[in-house]
Parts: sequence; structure tokens; C-alpha cells
Amino acid sequence: MKLNKTKSRGLSVILIIAIVLVIALAAFAAYRHFSNPGQTTSISASGQTLYSCPMHPEVVSDKPGKCPKCGMILEPKNT
Repeated sequence: MKLNKTKSRGLSVILIIAIVLVIALAAFAAYRHFSNPGQTTSISASGQTLYSCPMHPEVVSDKPGKCPKCGMILEPKNT
């Protein structure tokens, strides 16, 4: 009976470690996804201001308007 408790405890520890690793990996992936330092220019090559959605930075427009994904107002991109 003592062997089963030890085995069960060992499996619990492995499960907890696996859950922590999955959460850490998800947090790292989210950080990498939402930190795009290359997309911080506010003027395009033609000299126009670009507008993007605060929630969906991949949505970019050359004029003000609303995001087609969520309806938020597009904001000028920061320099």
C-alpha cells in the first residue's frame, strides 16, 4: 500500500510540473505575439499617417475608421 501512495505522489508532482511548464510556455508565446517592436512607425513610405486597432495591431489602415474585427476606433500608430 505504501508503494501506491509514493507512486501516486510522484505522478502528482509530475502533473503539477507539466501544468506549470504549459502555463509558462503560453505566457511566453503571448508575450512574443503582442510585442512587435518593428510595427511602431506612424508614417508610411508615402508620408501618410497609419491607423491601427489597439486590440488587433495587425489591422492597419491609411485612414481613420473602425476595426473590422471588433469595431473599436482605429488610432494613429505611435512613433
